Amino acid sequence: MRLRLPLLISALLVAVVAPFLWAAYRQVEATLVRAGGERARGAADQVANLVERSSRAGLEGLRRVAADPDVRRYVQNPTDAGRDAARARMASLAQGGVRRVELWSAAGSRLLDVSVPEATVPGVAPVVFPPSTRPPAVGFNALQAAGNAVFTDTAAEISAEPSPGSHAAASARLGYLVVRSTLSVNPPGALGRLVGGDAVIAIGNTAGGTWTDLSRIVTAPAVDVTRNGVTEYRAADGERRLGAVSTIRGTPWAVWVEFPRSIIVSPARAFLRRMIVVAVIFVAVGSLLVANVSIRITKPIHELAQAADEIAAGDYSRRVNALRRDEIGRLGRAFNAMAADVKDTHQQLEARVLERTHAIEALRASEALYRTIVEVALDCIITIDATGRVVEFNPAAEKTFGYRKGDVVGRELAELIVPPAHRDAHRKGLARYIGTGESSLIGQRIEMTAMRSDGTQLPVELALSAVHSDGPPMVTGVARDITERRRLEDVRLKIQAMEEQNHRMLEASRLKNEFLANMSHELRTPLNAIIGFAELMHRGRVGPVSARHTEYLGDILTSSKHLLQLINDVLDLAKVESGRMEFRPEPVDLAKLVNEVRDTLRGLAASQSLRVETEVDPDVSAVVVDPARVRQILYNYLSNAIKFTPAGGRVWVRITPEEPDMFRIDVEDTGVGIPAGDLGKLFVEFQQLDAGTAKEHQGTGLGLAVTRRLVEAQAGRVAVQSMPGKGSTFSAILPRRMTMDPADEVSPVIRPSADNRPILVVDDDPSTLKLADLALRELGHRPVCKDNAVDALLAAEAHPPAVVIVDLFMPHVDGFEFISRLRACPGGRDVPVLVWTVKDLDAAERRRLQASAAAIVSKSAGGLQALVKELGRLLPAASLAPKGGDDL
Repeated sequence: MRLRLPLLISALLVAVVAPFLWAAYRQVEATLVRAGGERARGAADQVANLVERSSRAGLEGLRRVAADPDVRRYVQNPTDAGRDAARARMASLAQGGVRRVELWSAAGSRLLDVSVPEATVPGVAPVVFPPSTRPPAVGFNALQAAGNAVFTDTAAEISAEPSPGSHAAASARLGYLVVRSTLSVNPPGALGRLVGGDAVIAIGNTAGGTWTDLSRIVTAPAVDVTRNGVTEYRAADGERRLGAVSTIRGTPWAVWVEFPRSIIVSPARAFLRRMIVVAVIFVAVGSLLVANVSIRITKPIHELAQAADEIAAGDYSRRVNALRRDEIGRLGRAFNAMAADVKDTHQQLEARVLERTHAIEALRASEALYRTIVEVALDCIITIDATGRVVEFNPAAEKTFGYRKGDVVGRELAELIVPPAHRDAHRKGLARYIGTGESSLIGQRIEMTAMRSDGTQLPVELALSAVHSDGPPMVTGVARDITERRRLEDVRLKIQAMEEQNHRMLEASRLKNEFLANMSHELRTPLNAIIGFAELMHRGRVGPVSARHTEYLGDILTSSKHLLQLINDVLDLAKVESGRMEFRPEPVDLAKLVNEVRDTLRGLAASQSLRVETEVDPDVSAVVVDPARVRQILYNYLSNAIKFTPAGGRVWVRITPEEPDMFRIDVEDTGVGIPAGDLGKLFVEFQQLDAGTAKEHQGTGLGLAVTRRLVEAQAGRVAVQSMPGKGSTFSAILPRRMTMDPADEVSPVIRPSADNRPILVVDDDPSTLKLADLALRELGHRPVCKDNAVDALLAAEAHPPAVVIVDLFMPHVDGFEFISRLRACPGGRDVPVLVWTVKDLDAAERRRLQASAAAIVSKSAGGLQALVKELGRLLPAASLAPKGGDDL
């Protein structure tokens, strides 16, 4: 016993000390390796900085010589006279490790080189540095080997001298100046002391290949030299080595410093040997001490065992001597503590009883809180037991279902609030859950129908949860009356249906507008031909016409123009409703415009013996507006006034200033007047007055409605004043100046000189071609009419026209494509193109024509007269003079 204890203690000491010694050794070793790595990295960085500074200084000198005027002139003009000056400037670079200086042209030919002989060493053959076969890249290049020496090429670009006022970056490249030099670095003595005598310092290419230790070519390091850092690796001979990489900024080179790892960790191994000796001494001394102490421990332990037996017998007052300061004393004190723990245990039991009492009180408080929450909850809370009988029924449930809690507790829930149709399903579901513990409704929110005490039913949202206790599980349901929510949901669905209906109505309106626009386009094309032929016949351009036929033709013209105006009203209304109405403002003489509208309706006024008087204030005579839209407004107002004024009456047209930047159009008549109750119908689409003289004049009900839309679209407003039996005054207030849309401007085209070239007319409508042919021949021109773009292009190439009149919307090749092809034809680039179309163009279509068309004329706005007017602008006036001297 006395020998075993010292041996055990000795083994224990060895087991404790050995890991500690090994851990200390590993820590010291790691510290030394880190320090060695930092030393290697510091040396590598220092060498890299030396090489970088030296290389950059050499590059700067090279660039200065490359910028020298003598060198630049020789590269530009390699003459014998300039060779010596250039060679002298190049020779200034022959210092340090420079062995060759070469001058290259930008085309890759060597113009001049300067060789620097290397100092000879007896018995050693000098190194021969071959010339370059091609100019290297600008800047520093990779290291190369020549014999046992290492060299590198450094190149600088030779650029032409910038011309005055030009930027230097735009100078032309003339050639390259190349220096081939050896790489030599002499680190200071402190660097050798930093890494030690066994260290290796090498410089080489980061991409591999040539490496040198500054005295001879060496093998490239077996590590990644493209990134800076410390690396530990095992060499080919099995030796572990530690090294550091430092890349040289601005160059493709790197510095590698390494030394054997054993040199770094040798102090750690010496430390380990010393610590082992100390540990052996420590264990030996410890074993002797333990052997001595164990003798002193045996007796006290025997006494302690006896005391333990007494305590086991129940004498908890037994204590042992615990005055010693050794382990026996500690054991005695532990024994005494054990006796005290018995007393503490008794006290803890009493404390636990008290704690349980407090927990019961807290549970009662929690139950009271739960009861309060249930009582004040706005939702119905109902709990049933495993038999389906009510256990809990809060006040919200009493209010919702009409029962008192005392009347329902203990009764089956199915008989109280579950409708008769669902009671069997309720009972079966509850029985299945109680029997299996499975239910698809527990933990879910469901909507169902419940029943009040009076038998009425209501929708509720119900959430079920299980309540587990010592006995069978109970089920608690939280129900909410969702009658109001259902009502709001119905309202939401109705609103959604109304929105969908509104969307369908809007879509139907859009389709209607598209249909009206397409139909108006199809109707206006033949109608324009009718008006054109009727005008020619009415004016006698196709032969003599009797007075009776002239009267009939006048009626045809009046009716056709009225029909065209109705079609235009329908089209304008569709444009306004779809948001596609466009305005093309230009300077307008209002006095001239008013007279033109009056002259247009002169025949209608004369047929009713009416006097039409006009008055234009000089302050608003010139404005910037869309003339076509203002003419349409005046036409609608004036024609309406003439239509509803009895024979012998008078109509006044007045234009006066209104506000700082507005003007006012008033059309006053002495007609039948309008009752006050009918004024609200005047500017509404498809609304006509039913009473009085208005019923005698049929119409579409669109004229005034379109007028209102046109005025409001130009930021204006309309007004009307009327007295039955005395007359009416219709007004329109418009801005004096509208903004010009750049898309409405058409690039001017040079007017051609008067000659006998034909006028080419391109249109797919035969009636339009006949009308244009007849009208142009009456004007003395030689028209060439084609019904498709392909034939028209062939005709234009064969006989270049003076002007081209083209419709835009034709099958196969439309007018846009025709103009583009015409501009590509020989002689077709400068031919004026007049676009004559029945369709009102939008902004995008006008932009397409902006640079290629000289004019755009609408077939429905003025007909042949508008066409003749634009031809007069494009051709000399003499060439458009009619044979008879009258206008078409």
